[in-house]
Amino acid sequence: MDELNKRIEQLEKDTHQIRLDVTALTERSKNFATTASVEKLIERCDTFVTKAEFTGTLHAFEVRLNERLDNMDSRHQAMIEKLNSRINSSDSKVFWGIFLPMMTAAITWFVKTAVLQV
Repeated sequence: MDELNKRIEQLEKDTHQIRLDVTALTERSKNFATTASVEKLIERCDTFVTKAEFTGTLHAFEVRLNERLDNMDSRHQAMIEKLNSRINSSDSKVFWGIFLPMMTAAITWFVKTAVLQV
């Protein structure tokens, strides 16, 4: 009988320890990840990698576009300067070749008709 009591006490101690272990495992299992949650995390990581790659590609595109726009601006500026110099040279040609002789003729005619006639 005495041995039976010892065995029962030992069983009670063991069941108490099992309860403590089950409680601890239950608490720890709340933090375990499921396969679905791990797959979601992998998918989110892939999304972040894709976004980072896209951002890098977009930045490289912006740099190339800005370089091309700068090149176009410099070419257009050179073309505008060339056009301005042509206009200035043609303005002087028009002024000296056409406008000045016409004004001289007009003033001469005015002097001839208005001043000399009086």
